Amino acid sequence: MYKQEFIIDTDSLIKLTKSGIIKEACRHFKFAITEEVYDEAVTKGKIALHKDAFEIEELINKNLIKIRGKKEEETLETMNLGKGETSTFALYKIAKGVIVTDDNTFINFLKNNKTEFMVPADFLVLMRNLKKINSAEALSYLKNIKPYIKPKVYLNIKKILEG
Repeated sequence: MYKQEFIIDTDSLIKLTKSGIIKEACRHFKFAITEEVYDEAVTKGKIALHKDAFEIEELINKNLIKIRGKKEEETLETMNLGKGETSTFALYKIAKGVIVTDDNTFINFLKNNKTEFMVPADFLVLMRNLKKINSAEALSYLKNIKPYIKPKVYLNIKKILEG
């Protein structure tokens, strides 16, 4: 198992689930989310009957994704971050993993604070490079999330996976 823990925000968790790679990724990596991310992805998602919310809950129930940290009361309002991003950063300060996000405001905040992060599509490259999946599988997962990621990111990751 890859030693680094990934601290994942709501949008990225949903995108990894929609891609179809989340179950395979959980076999090789440690994932942590906060209670706020759980509320956004699972509690609200189940109310809206989103299929991915039930898949995420199953992974949590199997202890493949851990809920860590407590409710974050302090907010980073000046950065216009949501509760999920705020709590993800708070957990990062404690756990020192790698944040997974593709929220532009959060990414800019992380860059300004010299904080290590990756976007969801980077997992496809990471897993391919570690020989956990092959390039064809990675491209298939990438195709699944194409509607949910930035075109520039899609084309860049596609080029890497094909090259």
